[in-house]
Parts: sequence; C-alpha cells; structure tokens
Amino acid sequence: MILWLATQAACVVVPDPNHCANKLGDETCSEKGEGWVCSSCTRANDGCVMGQPPEECRETAASGESDTDPATTEPTSTMTSTDTGETPCDPECADPAPYCVAAQCVPCSDAGGDEFCAALDPETPQCHPTWGRCVTCYSPGSPACADDEPFCGDAFECAGCSEHAQCPDSACDLESGRCMDDATQLWVDNAECVEPAMGTAESPYCTLAEAMAVIGAGDVQSVIHLAGGTPYTESAVLTEPCATDRTLAILGFGGTPVLQGDPNVVEVGCGNTLYLSNIRLITGMVAGAYCDAARLWIDDSILVDNEIGVDAVGCRLHVRRTEILRTEGTGIRTDNETDLRLWSSIIGSGGDAGASTRAIQASMGTIDIRFSTIANNAGTSEPSFWCGGNVEGTVRNSIFGSTGGSSVDCPTVELENNALDDEALAMDGSGNVYVLYLDEWFAAPARDDYRLGVEPPPGYLTGGIWQPGDPRVDVDGEPRTDVPGTTVSLGADAR
Repeated sequence: MILWLATQAACVVVPDPNHCANKLGDETCSEKGEGWVCSSCTRANDGCVMGQPPEECRETAASGESDTDPATTEPTSTMTSTDTGETPCDPECADPAPYCVAAQCVPCSDAGGDEFCAALDPETPQCHPTWGRCVTCYSPGSPACADDEPFCGDAFECAGCSEHAQCPDSACDLESGRCMDDATQLWVDNAECVEPAMGTAESPYCTLAEAMAVIGAGDVQSVIHLAGGTPYTESAVLTEPCATDRTLAILGFGGTPVLQGDPNVVEVGCGNTLYLSNIRLITGMVAGAYCDAARLWIDDSILVDNEIGVDAVGCRLHVRRTEILRTEGTGIRTDNETDLRLWSSIIGSGGDAGASTRAIQASMGTIDIRFSTIANNAGTSEPSFWCGGNVEGTVRNSIFGSTGGSSVDCPTVELENNALDDEALAMDGSGNVYVLYLDEWFAAPARDDYRLGVEPPPGYLTGGIWQPGDPRVDVDGEPRTDVPGTTVSLGADAR
C-alpha cells in the first residue's frame, strides 16, 4: 500500500475501505449533508470535507463514478510517495513556505488560503496569513470552532471569550470565557443624568455608588457601563457579603472615565471577581486597586499618582495593556500566593529616589510577565523588580531599565529574551540582552510615555521571540508579529 503524505506531512492519508475515494466518492460524502464532497488530501471524516478542495485533491476522489483504486494509483505532483523516496519539492518545504504544491514550496496563502486548509484537514481550516501554515483558527468564524468555544485564542486554538469586545451586548466573564449576557446591566453618566434616574442607557445614574448599591448581594453577575467626562470622586468596592461570590465588570465608554477614590480607588475581596476595562484610577491614598483573596483583571487602563498602583494579597491578578505611572511607592505589590500576570503593560516614572520603593515587589506566589516595559522607576539602591519567598514563574520579552542600573533581583524566576540593565544577569539567563537605560530609547519619559522612541537600541527591536499563547496585540491594541519563533521587538510597545 502506498502511504500518501499531503503537503509537508500536514495531513496523512492511508486509503482504506472506509475512505470515500475507495467507495462512492462524493456520493458517499453526500450522506453527511449538503456541501460535503470527497477529498484525497485528508483522512478526517473518511475523506469528506465541506466545500470544494483543490483540484489536485479531487484527482483520486471517485465522485461516485470512477473505479480508480487509490491504493494502486501513483500520487499526484502535490504528494510524496514514501515507498519510492521521490520528493517533488527539493529541498523539503519549511516555513514560511511549508506546503508542496505542484512541485513548488508555498505558504497556505498561495495555495488557496482557507479553502486549501479546509480541504487539507477540517481540523485546521484557516490559513495564517504571515506564518503560512494552516491552523485551527486565526480569525473569528473558523468552522472548526464550536458554539461553546467560538473565539480564537492567542495560540490559534478555539476558546471562550478573552476580551470584553467579544461580548458587545454585555461583558466577558474572563475567568470562565463566557459572555455575561444574563448579567444585570447598569449605566452611569454624571454629565448626562437627570434625576430620578433609572440606571438605563437612556436614563443613567449620576454616581457609581448608586449602581453599586443596586447590584446588591443577589446579583451574581453585573456590568456597569461608566461614561467618561467629569471625574467620579468615589470608590468602587466589591467586598462583603463574602458568601455570594459575585462577578462585576466596570467598563468605561465615551472616553476614559476617571475614578478618584479614597483610600483605595477600587477594592475587591471576599472571593469576588472584578473586571476593570478602560478606566483611569488616580490619587489613591493607599492603592489604586486593592485585591484581597479575590480575582482582579485590569485591562486597557491607566493608574497614576497612587501610593501603590496595585496591591494584591492572595489574589489572581491579571493586568493587560495597562499603564501604571508615577506611583509614589510600589507599582505592583503581591503577597500570600498571589498569581500575577502582567502582559503588554508599562510600569514607569514611579518610586522615590530617597526611599526603598519598587516597580514590582512580589512575595510568594507566581509570576507571568510578557511583553512589558518596566522603566525609570526610582529607589534607594533597590532593584525596581524584586522577589522574595520563592516566587516562581517566567519573565519573557520585556524591558527592564532604570537610571541606577541593575533593575532586577528575582533569582527564582526564569528570565528569557529580555532587555536587562545588569550585564551579569543578562548573561545568566536565556536569550537576554544587556542594555543600559537612556531616556532617548523611549518616546517621551518626561511625559511618562515609555513606548519605543524613534531610534531604540537594536536589542529592543530584535530581542524578543513570539510564541503561541503570547499576546497578539501591544499596549495600544496594535497587532504584533504573531509568527511562532519569529524575532520581535521587546516591551509593551510593538514596533
């Protein structure tokens, strides 16, 4: 029996009595429903695919009439016959042109795009346009994704929602990956409200406190849509009663609303879950955000001029595409088994040159830092990123720099492909580069802008390696190069 390898061994076809090409071709596949046809380039679904496969995949498909036996037919020019050793493409195809079609190595985009991929293997029906490989999903609407996992994750696999924008009628429960379409939804707009207000989009509340009072203990899931405009001089507190395990999303719209509370601008505890998106948290006398034995996600937000940016004790803390600036004390402080995920974010211009202040202080727990910029944070001969209590995790593709140098003291985590301002530490890790901090490497440090400057050092531009699961957008929501194994720029700002 001939073993056929279709396009760089991406799909293996072993013709057998159950394969449609060995039976009645399209007529066999029509039993699965309208639109199903026979393809010789896949073994999934007994060779049946939805839609028309490439012509070369039809040459051995019986189409209900041919008596050709694929087990005795020589492979077409897009196949490799392993029993003869003949290879139409020489040398063997590899990225970025991994598929052998008509004796040419090509990317899936040149072989027919999504149509080619779907015919090749229904389990990888979408074409990654820059990687050139067929993947389970790349954009919304992949036929491989079922209703319970309709979105495409950063690893090109079907997943639940991971962004609030994917749930336009409500918000995403980021912990479960489900849209909160049954949640209680309330609107707050202190510039457009008219008393008595109903809390609807047409009749919004005037204060956040009114909405917080309405959701009460009985609302398991709630969404507050908070309008930008005049600052709200109040706090958002989701704590007691502790037995309810509530989930609340506060989403800014119509600009970026400003919350200015005291002593913590926002606070979550008692096992509750709080999602913040597009919010500005300022001048917290204790913390911009405080989390105690709870779950806190902060996306696309700005925390500025707080004593501590985020203070988390026994929490699951996710910070994505967020800037923590001009913190008087510590940017992020974690303790008591807190799990910190810091992705595509910036911590800058913080601390006090005359005090023991830091950008990140982690005691116990885990850390996952990717594509973030921690720059120009001051402290008395203290590293701006410090770990204690056997913190575990990985720090990848990030920038660390301060005017005093030696910004990192976290020996229990893995440092991979970062820019570090300590030469010995850079040499000690995997793929790290040594770059001293200079203001000119960044756009405008005097204005707290730590995006890359006009001419950043080469190490910043080529020091990173993108891998599946890494964030596909930067701090501004701009796309990153998302080809696995590709060299990319470091830090929160993609270049």
